[in-house]
Amino acid sequence: MELGRLAQTLAACLQADPDAESSLDEAAKNPGFGSSLLQLSLQPPASKAEEGVKQLALVVLKKYVKEHWHESSRRFQEPVSGPSID
Repeated sequence: MELGRLAQTLAACLQADPDAESSLDEAAKNPGFGSSLLQLSLQPPASKAEEGVKQLALVVLKKYVKEHWHESSRRFQEPVSGPSID
């Protein structure tokens, strides 16, 4: 997901938009989602609203890592991987 679109989705989640939350769930299934959250959180905020988006990106990243870190986790989900390179 493009960083700008991800930021917009996170901002909509802060406004309790149920469509944004389902969009975020779908985005989490794409390869590179975790790194996109990290990139977004590392950008300097231009406003207070962007500060909230950065904080939410880190919260979502923490949840994402917990769900994909180890198979013994009770919330473990198989990570999505891109095409293999042979």
